[in-house]
Amino acid sequence: MSTEVSLDELVAELNARIQNLEALPFPQVREEVFAVLQITDYIHRAGVERLGERLTKAGLLEEVLQDPAVNLLFTLYNQNPHDQASLAEQALELVRPYMQSHGGEVEVLAVEDGVVHVRLQGSCKTCAASAATLKNGIEVALRNGLPEFKGLVVHEPEPDEPIPGLIELPMAGMGAPIPTTVHAPVFTQVAEFSGLSQTHVTPVLAGDKEVILVRLGAEVYAFDCTCPGCKMPLNEAKLSSNVIVCTWQNCAYDARNGQRVDGVEGASLRIYPVSVQGNRVLLATDLQARELFSR
Repeated sequence: MSTEVSLDELVAELNARIQNLEALPFPQVREEVFAVLQITDYIHRAGVERLGERLTKAGLLEEVLQDPAVNLLFTLYNQNPHDQASLAEQALELVRPYMQSHGGEVEVLAVEDGVVHVRLQGSCKTCAASAATLKNGIEVALRNGLPEFKGLVVHEPEPDEPIPGLIELPMAGMGAPIPTTVHAPVFTQVAEFSGLSQTHVTPVLAGDKEVILVRLGAEVYAFDCTCPGCKMPLNEAKLSSNVIVCTWQNCAYDARNGQRVDGVEGASLRIYPVSVQGNRVLLATDLQARELFSR
């Protein structure tokens, strides 16, 4: 008898274990576990995005999407060009920064025959004027980004509304998806790739967060703007090869992971998840910066 496990069974097992973690009576443990899941999601998402871009350029994307496992992976990370929900999510990235600035969020519930079903979340759902304005913005974004868009249906919020930013892991077959509590990072555009210096860091403001962007060739990294060594701002820091050099006390950090590299014991730079999509540099503004190398 074959011991091979189907994709449906693996997804169901993963969902069950995540739900078990959520039920643990240890808030700190849950927070750390879900932080790991968020960072893992970011790493995988960046890889899938770049893989999709290269497969598209090579004309191979359609072929690889015939594989159920690849199709599921690309659907999970909103990179499946045939999945209407993925296309709707991508289109709404244009209006999410405005909504989040007003304490709101939009959840895509389903796309059926070109009709997109959404639910407004956060403070925007309680204000009629705000909801009407946001609905118009959502319609414009969907009309521009979803070729087969036919209409928009805004659903009333549920009494026990889930936390914004949750994603679902769909079953590989025809079964209904099982909701999970894995948080999908919310990426917001903070800069243009073509405008990033390769000799100095590029300071940007993401909401109330002061962040520096570092461009190393085709790669971009994002860190907190404060030097852990001298507690001074890094907005004028220089790049030397793959090293960030603080102009105040010459503290030096690896520009790829934030680790201190000048031989001095001390904290590492706190890093933010970042994604490059074409000429757009996107930052996960809903996540806290974290040290990859704690001491």
